[in-house]
Amino acid sequence: MNYRNDIRNIAIIAHVDHGKTTLVDALLKQSNIFRDNQQVGELIMDQNTLEREKGITIMAKNTAVIYRGVKINIIDTPGHADFSGEVERVINMADGCLLLVDSMEGPMPQTKFVLAQALKNGLKPIVVINKIDRENARIAEVLNLTQDLFLELATSADQLDFPVLYASGKEGTVVTEPGRKGKDVSPLFESILEKVPPPQIETGPFQMLVSNLDYDSHKGQIAIGRIWRGKVAARDSVVCISADGNQRNYEISEVFTHLGLERVKVAGAEAGDIVAVTGIEGVTIGDTIASPDRPEALPRIDVGEPTVEMTFGVNTSPLAGREGRFTTTRQLRERLYKELETNLSLRVQDTDSPDTFLVKGRGELHLAILIETMRREGYEFEVSKPEAITKVVEGKLMEPVEALSIDTKAGYIGVLTEMLSKRQAQLVDMRNDNSDNVRLEFHVPTKGLIGFRSAFLTATRGEGIMNTIFLGYEPWRGEVASTRSGVLVASEPGKAITYGLNNAQGRGLTFIEPGTLVYEGMIVGMNTRPQDIAVNVCREKKKTNVRSSTSDIAIRLTPPVRLSLEQAIDFINKDELVEVTPENIRLRKKLLTQAQRLRDIASARRSMK
Repeated sequence: MNYRNDIRNIAIIAHVDHGKTTLVDALLKQSNIFRDNQQVGELIMDQNTLEREKGITIMAKNTAVIYRGVKINIIDTPGHADFSGEVERVINMADGCLLLVDSMEGPMPQTKFVLAQALKNGLKPIVVINKIDRENARIAEVLNLTQDLFLELATSADQLDFPVLYASGKEGTVVTEPGRKGKDVSPLFESILEKVPPPQIETGPFQMLVSNLDYDSHKGQIAIGRIWRGKVAARDSVVCISADGNQRNYEISEVFTHLGLERVKVAGAEAGDIVAVTGIEGVTIGDTIASPDRPEALPRIDVGEPTVEMTFGVNTSPLAGREGRFTTTRQLRERLYKELETNLSLRVQDTDSPDTFLVKGRGELHLAILIETMRREGYEFEVSKPEAITKVVEGKLMEPVEALSIDTKAGYIGVLTEMLSKRQAQLVDMRNDNSDNVRLEFHVPTKGLIGFRSAFLTATRGEGIMNTIFLGYEPWRGEVASTRSGVLVASEPGKAITYGLNNAQGRGLTFIEPGTLVYEGMIVGMNTRPQDIAVNVCREKKKTNVRSSTSDIAIRLTPPVRLSLEQAIDFINKDELVEVTPENIRLRKKLLTQAQRLRDIASARRSMK
């Protein structure tokens, strides 16, 4: 077996907010791939608008730097559990991995997941304890916890022999021992060259596994992946092997490799390179592109099952079609099925209703990002409340269960434990750092986590961090009782009036402001009691000879509660929908009229007798 000593392929994996993107910034800036006068800013790899807004990596990406004549291909992966399918999709391209661990938080649920994926694929690990400049860093303890994690997950003895480096991504420095003063990230580059094995080169005709897709309006579809065997050049004839074994013949138009933020056109590439090729239409992630002389398919990418589902449907509200560019069933269906080409964790199914589709994902955030992306593209539709996906195993109903990790202040232990007990959670561990900070770990059904994030932020007053990771399926524990209060439902269509909103605020909190268009069945606020109440927010105050119709009203209105998309999805019940348009996010009842809702309640009561 031959090796290519001029290349290293490495994936950077970490839990969310452990400084991965900031460290990648330092690697790129200190590798001298940018011009001296080039303005690159921060969060260089997170070019997507949503990634910058939310401060998380959503899509896995490729970049490359040159160090001492060796090309280091870097695969940047998401750190949030809902996007773990991105890790599974690209981890096979690497020969080694950088595992980043926060010097204070230590290994977290997603740390365990990404490390397990890396070790299962036989990657050579390098551990980087990041943010060593934090005042409350506990480096020695975090190192011990990381070693324990390796003992739990390692598949062979040599995986326990890993180098440990200490970094401050913010300062752009890496050292080999804590306490030393760092100058740059060169110790990390040196460790990559020394510890990460060069790619093995198998002799034979061209063979490449497609791990990512892109699109260019001039070049068409772009297939990205690692070459496992042979060479490829422009004008080469190739065969694309799909999931069903079907083979289609194409000719390679262009070959690109990565350097910094750019794709560089090259005459050809060979085994060990991570490349992007054009000229192959209809390719999907997991397909094999091979030489016609030896058209052998590589093992397809294995991605875990989704755990949460919700329906996407054509907007049926009275305000439908006013704000979106894409509003029809055909357009919605095409967009959802197109998403399957790049989003391997997603599943889309047709339902009995031609206007509604069942969409399954890894979590609420996974689906919320899809909804927000489509909204910004001009789509108008409505979505239901997320529900956990159950399945039957050996005649028993099983449901997904997740590990929930919470870091907060000790004063919130009581309220959080009470909230989670109602959601069928079981406390499995609790650790206190003797500084009023505590970490709670629960095992909780996925259905119990739906709608919990907003309540958690309120209960901890923003002084808490929660993370989850999928554990597996366990026997069904029964329904979780709703903890939400009732809502205020508009009883008349029209424009919301200050006087009508003031009356509504006597019942609870409102979600809209004066001048907002409403329709019958639209949710305009939250009741302080468990029941839903119909309110007329369009009601005007009649003029008299004593005072004007608007006197003393505006000053008594409290500001409306603004729900984000994620909060809206968390908030609704099963009999409600979120109406999503490019301009607005509205909440509504599935049945818009009061008479329809009363008949539905009466029918449900009769069926229970």
